[in-house]
Order: sequence, then structure tokens, then C-alpha cells
Amino acid sequence: MPERVRPSAAEVDREMARISAVVDDFANAIKARLRYKVMEGYTGWDDGYPASALRDELLQDAADIRRYRTDQTELRLQRKLTDIGARSMFLWFRSRLVAAHKGGG
Repeated sequence: MPERVRPSAAEVDREMARISAVVDDFANAIKARLRYKVMEGYTGWDDGYPASALRDELLQDAADIRRYRTDQTELRLQRKLTDIGARSMFLWFRSRLVAAHKGGG
């Protein structure tokens, strides 16, 4: 394994700018997908839908992406990855609520 070299402050800033841009793009894709799903009538992400179902769907989505390997399915892959991001966010949000309720902040 190659030795890691600590980057300079400028290199860190450049890398973080690139990462931030991608995170912003991904967040915007998730927001657009969720808007579409809300317009279809899907709700309950924050408490009305069982967390166990969200976890099961997340795992199924992760297993499904193995099927999306060609250019013809790129849009389907993007949707599936966006769904994974959204479900991960839902579970992340709920875990923070549980931690806050238990006093773990």
C-alpha cells in the first residue's frame, strides 16, 4: 500500500470544493426525486413508514444496482442510486432523533 502524504491546505481546499459540488448535485437530485415521489402520494419518511421497511428497501436497492451496468440503463441506475441516497438520509434522520431522545445528541 502506498504511503499517504498529507496534503497542503490549498490541496485540501481544492479537494473539498470538488467534493462539495458533487454533494450539492447529489442533494439536488435527491430533492427532485423526492418531489416527484411526494406528488405521487408517498409520505411518512420521518415517522409514518417503518424504519425496518426502509432498511429492507435500501438493501434491495443496493442489490439491484448490480443489474445496471450498460449505457442503456444509465438513467435507471441514477434513479436507483438517488433512491439509495434518499433512504439513507431518512434512516440517518431517524437515528439522530432516536439519539437525541436518548440523550446522545
